[in-house]
Amino acid sequence: MAEHSMQETLEIVVLGRRFRVACPKGHEAALQEAARDLDDRLKTLRLASDLGNREQLLTMAALNLTHELRLAQAQSREYADAMDSKIKVLQTTIEQALVNQVKN
Repeated sequence: MAEHSMQETLEIVVLGRRFRVACPKGHEAALQEAARDLDDRLKTLRLASDLGNREQLLTMAALNLTHELRLAQAQSREYADAMDSKIKVLQTTIEQALVNQVKN
């Protein structure tokens, strides 16, 4: 019961259909924005393609979003790896400077 009180029920609209979804308190605006983004993407995809039904449209949108997510995750990993490498270089430089300072 305690978990339920931490949820809000929110109504979103996607492709003209209304859905009631559970949403953690404090995240309502983000979910509304995500729903609007999804709706916009679906409308754009529908206009740009000859997908015949809602299921095909939703499948293509899900594939596109998954692809974008995987690209963003790969970029994030590359950035983290680059930062790790730079940190190691800085750490080695600092350690070497400390060793040289002790020697002098």
